[in-house]
Amino acid sequence: MAKIKRVNVLSLGKLLAIINAVLGLVMGFLVTLGALTGVDMTQGQVPVDSLIQKFAIIYFPVLYAVGGFLGGILTALVFNLAAKYFGGLEIDIE
Repeated sequence: MAKIKRVNVLSLGKLLAIINAVLGLVMGFLVTLGALTGVDMTQGQVPVDSLIQKFAIIYFPVLYAVGGFLGGILTALVFNLAAKYFGGLEIDIE
């Protein structure tokens, strides 16, 4: 059994930034597609400028990537602190 005792903070931040950017691209595409086809995703409850929806494919990946990077850094810091006191994470590698 191998044990993970420490995670590189920037490495996990970059990895989660890339993963979240891809998810943001998918979500941005769906929101932009809906805006271009005239679908009201708020069902009339919240007035949203259609220009914002039309450019979601550009800024969603950026916002998701920033959130993923910060979340990855925070996750790695908490993991490293917990692993220091509780001994790490055991994994089985074959």
